[in-house]
Amino acid sequence: MARTVLITGASGGVGRAVAQRFRTDGAIVIAGYRDPAAREALAAMGCQPVRLDVTTESDVLTATKGDIDVVVNAAGASQGGPLEELPLDALRRQFDVNVLGALRVTQLVAPGMRRRGYGRIVNISSVAGQVTMPGMGAYAMSKHSLESMSAALRQELKAFGIGVSVIQPGGIDTPFAETERRTFRHGRPDGPYADFTTRVVDRLSRNPVALHPEHVARVVHRAATAKHPRPCYRVGGLAQIMLGVHHILPSRVWDRLVPKITPTPAR
Repeated sequence: MARTVLITGASGGVGRAVAQRFRTDGAIVIAGYRDPAAREALAAMGCQPVRLDVTTESDVLTATKGDIDVVVNAAGASQGGPLEELPLDALRRQFDVNVLGALRVTQLVAPGMRRRGYGRIVNISSVAGQVTMPGMGAYAMSKHSLESMSAALRQELKAFGIGVSVIQPGGIDTPFAETERRTFRHGRPDGPYADFTTRVVDRLSRNPVALHPEHVARVVHRAATAKHPRPCYRVGGLAQIMLGVHHILPSRVWDRLVPKITPTPAR
């Protein structure tokens, strides 16, 4: 019997690549989208497109009807900017999409998975789920929360045959990166972070080691179909190196290394 897979954030990037990967594998794919322009392309791939804003209860209820074997929470938002100047409404939006959106979907599909004794939940995190860089605090906070949530769910659902994994890619070559730059909140022109934020946005525009979405999709498929899925999958050399170094070095040594990796505020 073909698996039924629900993918959030399938309008493009990693979500679209994951949808294509599962369709190639013969799965029934319910592809959640927000961009209306994506509907036709998803249908042409053989997916079942469904309008899905993970912050909207009615959308989530509609998308999670029926038996679902695998959920891939790929919907995400990025809000950059110095935390001192970041409006709390922007931070709430970040958490509503990246954390609560994934939990909304999981809460609705988990009962059916539990009854059938099988299910897979794959949450797309990031290197930022473990490593926090200046100017990207809000995004990192949300991904840290997503990983903590995933760990709790993994421990709570394991007895019912449901596996929960997180995917930790480095930079990915998708339109999300452009959105990340566009929505970055610059410091006040006369404020202490103006030059810093300009340099961060410039750095975000240059990522020579960005992963192709298909690379991430292959790992997502592996996590979703493994008999014994791993709790965490690092994807790409950047993730392997950064996370490895971060976990080895003492915090004070890491803090001295950060200015060599990314712009930091200066007086």
